[in-house]
Amino acid sequence: IPGTWEVDIYSSFRNRTPVKTTLEARFDGLEAEGFDGLSIPAGEEPMAVGTVMNRFNRPFHGHVSGEVDSFEREEIHDVEGDTLEIPFSVDSSVQGVSFELTMDAWDYAKFTDVAVNILDASGQAMSKGGFSSRRTNVSLRRAAPGSYRLEVIGALTHPDRGDWSVSITERHHTRDKVTMTMTHNGDRQFSLHPHIPTDLELTLSSRPRMAPDGFSLRGQMRFHDAEQDRDWLSLPIRFVP
Repeated sequence: IPGTWEVDIYSSFRNRTPVKTTLEARFDGLEAEGFDGLSIPAGEEPMAVGTVMNRFNRPFHGHVSGEVDSFEREEIHDVEGDTLEIPFSVDSSVQGVSFELTMDAWDYAKFTDVAVNILDASGQAMSKGGFSSRRTNVSLRRAAPGSYRLEVIGALTHPDRGDWSVSITERHHTRDKVTMTMTHNGDRQFSLHPHIPTDLELTLSSRPRMAPDGFSLRGQMRFHDAEQDRDWLSLPIRFVP
């Protein structure tokens, strides 16, 4: 997100002894477009074509790998009152579910605190969390098949301020991953020079399971720097139906 960023180094008040730490800040950035039309030709491997641009001044030399590992949906929920409940279900193909929640500054200021929980069918809390800023995450790492619900409960500063909105990304992490590779002109090793658009072909090792209605397949592309032998950047990718 463009703007001014601040990194705060925080030490818990429970620490009893001095701690030394080293912070290294490194800026690598890519812009990816066009990987939103996953085509599956008959008898061929699933593939997509897109363009990547290196937005920083250091060139990238290496290869890209990754996997399709989840399906997700993003929705904005308009709420009246202090509670939002979102039911969801998990089958045997899913190993965990995570939620990313965001409020704008105006709505966040309407609460003194906001709890975020994941409950099972009996109402037992399987995961607990809350907002400490305008953004928060809550997850169910090991999800047994069944019915669940996400519960958002806020303590309003005033009862008349009970209309608010929250953006929620719901992500289901699948047990079976589909490997993906990227090539440039048929080569797995390639370079991304600063500010030059580069066309890449993305190929999947097999046909992924179709995402449920309303969801999109999601994966991660890992750009591995061959010169420094480390992952340079991990870029999320979504395949929009």
